[in-house]
Amino acid sequence: MDFVTSFCNPSVRLMPAADLSHTSFNTVDRTLPTPHLLTAGDVAASSSAIIQQLIVNKQLSVLPFKVKAHSNFYWNDFADSLANTAHTSDDAILIFRLDLAAVHDYIMTYDDVICESNPRHLFKQYHQMLYMKDLLALSRFRFISLLTDPSYYVVDWAITWYTLMFQPKFDNSFTKENVSRHHTLKFQLFLKNLPTLESLKRTRPDLYIEILTCRSCEDHLEDFMHLFLCKKRHVKLHQILTSYLHHLTQKIKEAGDNANCDYSSLVDKVTSLPCWTFSSNNWSSYSLVRGCLPTTFLEVFKNLGIPRLTAMNVVAAIHNNFVNKFRKQIWNPRSYDKGLWERAINIFSKLKQSPRPKGLPKSSYLPYSSLPPLTHVDSRDSGTDWLKNLMQYGLSWFNHISGFMGRLTVLLNNRFCRMECRF
Repeated sequence: MDFVTSFCNPSVRLMPAADLSHTSFNTVDRTLPTPHLLTAGDVAASSSAIIQQLIVNKQLSVLPFKVKAHSNFYWNDFADSLANTAHTSDDAILIFRLDLAAVHDYIMTYDDVICESNPRHLFKQYHQMLYMKDLLALSRFRFISLLTDPSYYVVDWAITWYTLMFQPKFDNSFTKENVSRHHTLKFQLFLKNLPTLESLKRTRPDLYIEILTCRSCEDHLEDFMHLFLCKKRHVKLHQILTSYLHHLTQKIKEAGDNANCDYSSLVDKVTSLPCWTFSSNNWSSYSLVRGCLPTTFLEVFKNLGIPRLTAMNVVAAIHNNFVNKFRKQIWNPRSYDKGLWERAINIFSKLKQSPRPKGLPKSSYLPYSSLPPLTHVDSRDSGTDWLKNLMQYGLSWFNHISGFMGRLTVLLNNRFCRMECRF
């Protein structure tokens, strides 16, 4: 009971869309046992079936509530105490209508897709899905809604997460500090959280004035996009992206040679992606530099018979090499130019790390962004539910997220029971 506590209230409809009175439980054929005296050990095997029947009979609505184990949550501790009492009590318990409490064999399905027979796993995946939905609802990730054409660029979240957590092998020249900076920069790119001058103007208005421009070109305000579009670094970025494509196609050719098959069409498929030319209105290239990788990267290796994990390691290593080159050839020179200006006006590390002066009013500055508004860009598939179609990370029912979220039924069982709930 450490993972989820369920609240049931017959008078308050907590989740009308998940009303169990409209849910039928199709059980397998079974021989009903003859009622007999149950010991405390039998209670654990039958308790979930009793709860299930109680919910149906009383037409209760159930709301899942995730709590951390040993978090001193009252209702969770109370449920634990009841379970411990049932296991340790020497008293025999007589349960009538034992046929309702018999161990059942159930499978939970939705649209003929098996959701999950393990309730702990189901709840964990369900909450991870909610966190994912909240993440993509942030303004910094709304560009994902425009990437819906499989032949163009569609984000593969499995390889994206894998690449973010991937630990590349560095040579001896890399110190622990270098590794830490690489890992930090990778997440800052993904979260669009690099300390650009535009963001610093809002967090430290006492040090960075609003009219301050890029310290490399001195022509434009420095927002996230300007890091890639600055005239002092744009050529270098093009070289890095060309190197990215070269490494990827070389690995495809190696895999094709080893498999003794024609790989020319797969190379053409990768090179035809629009992400290799960076511009302010190219959302595919923007997605790539952020670390949201396309499904095509894995598909080409899959078509050559390369195991999925091997392909993920290859793609993750190539992208981490891109991040490392971005750090060395774009971010570090930019930081050097900015550092020269800061030292010239006596803004040193100690001053930057000091707290903001007391009494300084909160900045009302709105950081400049050179990104075009999403409303000004026509989605290639605006008539479909992009969230449902794109998010392949998790269980198979993730494809049915729109319907499943509104009609999720809480699964109450234990290791002796598996339930079949048909919506």
